[in-house]
Amino acid sequence: MHADNSLLRWEGISMCSLHQPVGGDFVETQSWLGSFETKSQWTGEPESSWLCLRPQFGRPLSEFGWYTNTVDNPATRATRPIDSFFVWHIFLSLLEALSYIHSRNVTNNNVCLQNVVLNLYPVHAPNWFRDWPDVVLADFSTFRQMSEQSEREEVVAFLWLMRAVVEKYSDVGMLRKAGVDVTTTPLFVFLGEVEHYLEMEEDMTMAGVEHRWKAIALTQRERGPQIFPEALLWAGRNELIDADGLGRARAIVCKFEKRADDFRAYARAMTDNWPIVYRRNVEIGEGRERRIARGLCTIKISRAKAYFLGDIGGIKKYTEKRYGEAKYEEAREDEAGLDESDAMEVDE
Repeated sequence: MHADNSLLRWEGISMCSLHQPVGGDFVETQSWLGSFETKSQWTGEPESSWLCLRPQFGRPLSEFGWYTNTVDNPATRATRPIDSFFVWHIFLSLLEALSYIHSRNVTNNNVCLQNVVLNLYPVHAPNWFRDWPDVVLADFSTFRQMSEQSEREEVVAFLWLMRAVVEKYSDVGMLRKAGVDVTTTPLFVFLGEVEHYLEMEEDMTMAGVEHRWKAIALTQRERGPQIFPEALLWAGRNELIDADGLGRARAIVCKFEKRADDFRAYARAMTDNWPIVYRRNVEIGEGRERRIARGLCTIKISRAKAYFLGDIGGIKKYTEKRYGEAKYEEAREDEAGLDESDAMEVDE
């Protein structure tokens, strides 16, 4: 939370504006910009103001690169550097992100390995390219209005980031360290030009980077597999909780897009598997935080995580059976969704 309440509010409002359509055409900004507001509250006091952003279920590039080059992969029993085709995907993703926000006259001001995250589970649409993880700029808390100076600094930060990815984590970087001749590969040529720009401190704009390398990057990325390699996918995962963590958890809250009544009907049909208590109009919190939940299901779990997740997966099958495959999406739009206080609470 910012000490200055106005800065927190400005961040939330600005992030919402960055995710708005441009010129009437929908721009899938969530494919490149990770920060996305889910809920917020603004008051006159910092203590009671907050901004909630959607979590990213993937590793930052710094961790992703370390895992691929250091930790033996369960799928291959060996380390695996980042393939060149995915390096080009990283380049294109960041090029789209930075070109877009620059067109909105702002700079991120924090382009670094720690602030670029793999998003394995996009919620707005399918993955931006094939089934490969989206690569997004995660944090925008330090972004600012663009100037000529801040644009140049952002281009330099982008090139430094790509240089680090190629040198430290890529297959070309590993082969280069091993003494293999990679001078004819497009990624090595790209690295050489980036090093030249950085060492000579030559001015380069985002438009210049796009003109020089976008077409080549698109061609090289197309050479990658249709199905993203499981070995790389493993290195990119960063789940918030695993089976051991679930076993230690005191409570889990799951939010469903269907109405509370629909979930209650399903839950009642599952009473043999779940000890369930369903209550309406439950008071939650105290003082300013006091709210009324329209419907609250408390479920006691005594089985393994896999069984629990299987039961949760049954909810979608139940609703599809109830409404029919063709009408399922239509029914979701016609019926009122849950608000922020509608949830299912799961106790150990």
